[in-house]
Order: sequence, then C-alpha cells, then structure tokens
Amino acid sequence: MLNIMTGSFNGSGIDEFKKMQMWDCPEEKKETILSECKYQVIGTDMFAAAFPALERAELDMNFLEALLELFPECDAVYFHNSGKLYLRCRNYRNNICMVLSQKHEVDYPSSRKD
Repeated sequence: MLNIMTGSFNGSGIDEFKKMQMWDCPEEKKETILSECKYQVIGTDMFAAAFPALERAELDMNFLEALLELFPECDAVYFHNSGKLYLRCRNYRNNICMVLSQKHEVDYPSSRKD
C-alpha cells in the first residue's frame, strides 16, 4: 500500500548529524532549501517490507517519479530515514540506484526498461 500525506515543513528540525549526510547537495542549496521550504509531501510504502529488496526499490522509485510528476514545483527530495537530500534533477534515480546497489550488494539497474 502506498500512502501520501501532506503537511508543513520545518527544516530547522533536522539535526546537524542528518545535515552531514546531505553531501550530494551543494551546501548553499541545502541551506536555502532547509530554510525556505514550507511544505512537504510524505510518501510511504506501507507493508512493502516483505517485498524482495529490488522489487521494493523499483516500487519506491516508480512512486517517487509519480510524486515528482504530480508536484512539478518540487525542488528537492529528502529521505527521512537516511538523511539524504537530492536536488530535483535527472540523475536522482542513478544516485539512489547506486546507494541501493551498495546496500544490497546487487547490481541495481539505474534506468527503467520501459
């Protein structure tokens, strides 16, 4: 089950340790996003933990792409659990796939086949 929630965003609530995990985002952009962002859309993949890692990753990537399509004004994607912040760009999928490949010790393809 995929779930979407909306709400206000307060970047000052992100601690320094999590900010240190945002090395993929340029420092000046990171500070601008965290200080100026007012809203958030939270997407969760409830009950997907039982999926095989690659199947869950593909589900999550497709879900993220759908959310970005619904919210074209979105400037960045923040992953709460890992503390990663990615600017909205064409290579976010490649970056995330690289992390998934390392985490699960598999070769996760960075582009969809469709």
